[in-house]
Amino acid sequence: FSLDDAIAMDSHFISDGQSQEEGHGDGHSNAHGDAHGDGHAASGGHGHGSHSHNAFGSLGLEMPDCVDLQALKMWLMEVVEKHSERLVRIKGVVRCNPSQPTVAVVQGVGGHIEVNDAPESLSIANVTTSRLVIIGRLGDAQLKADLRSGWEGVKAVA
Repeated sequence: FSLDDAIAMDSHFISDGQSQEEGHGDGHSNAHGDAHGDGHAASGGHGHGSHSHNAFGSLGLEMPDCVDLQALKMWLMEVVEKHSERLVRIKGVVRCNPSQPTVAVVQGVGGHIEVNDAPESLSIANVTTSRLVIIGRLGDAQLKADLRSGWEGVKAVA
């Protein structure tokens, strides 16, 4: 795992700001050169609802607090059990243990997630917030609300 590569690929991964959501922005244009984001002509014979990638995007979650590492692991297991068919990638850098702060790296593909100590090159001084990015088919507003709520639930109690 290379944090530098993850940051370079997803600028919002470690940017300042609140929770962020993005579509996948495939940037195709139709036969007339008009970009409308789905890769098919506006009158291409089928509606936008027929695209399996229509709800593909990312959800950025952030909190200034440390996370409870055990609570985070349990919540991530629950997310995978309930939504593995919708998940493509999860990655993050989180602050842990408020009494003696440390950093952990979260990375996952599909139904496999790992939470490991951060490499020595990533010091607690460089990680000012806990951030997690979930990538997948996240078009359901209730799913996003549930993910945000679950994220808030892993906050460490000082």
